[in-house]
Amino acid sequence: MVIGNICVEDNVIPALFDTGAEVSLISRQALQRLAPTAEIYTNSAHHIIVADGGALNVDGIVMLKVSTNRITIYDEFIVVSDDLYVPVLLGCPTMGKLRTTIRVSPHGMHVTTNDEHDFSPYSAPKEVRFNDNYSTANQLEKDQQEITA
Repeated sequence: MVIGNICVEDNVIPALFDTGAEVSLISRQALQRLAPTAEIYTNSAHHIIVADGGALNVDGIVMLKVSTNRITIYDEFIVVSDDLYVPVLLGCPTMGKLRTTIRVSPHGMHVTTNDEHDFSPYSAPKEVRFNDNYSTANQLEKDQQEITA
């Protein structure tokens, strides 16, 4: 998870880029400040369960404009009446639409949006068969010894 600034309805606000979230959230207080006239659709669940097992009270769903200096999208956010650690939480579907890449290095984390890099060559095999050549733990240890020798 990374915290960075994004624009919601043309207002800069801190957001949590949450790689473990299936939905995007916005607090009721942040929504009133950023888009006071936004229409909230209330035909949704009244509670959602978060990673720690707690529940958040859901007020409804709202469609918002989200942008960075590289891309602009429109996406759904669940409006919660509870306070969040940050006013906006971006879940994986929203990050996907923003074409987000999070790079981790010894110097920290860096978030890029509208990333046009094609990651397809790095896809894992969809099926592993017994005759495929994959390294065992013993082989990896042997290879490591050869490298350090």
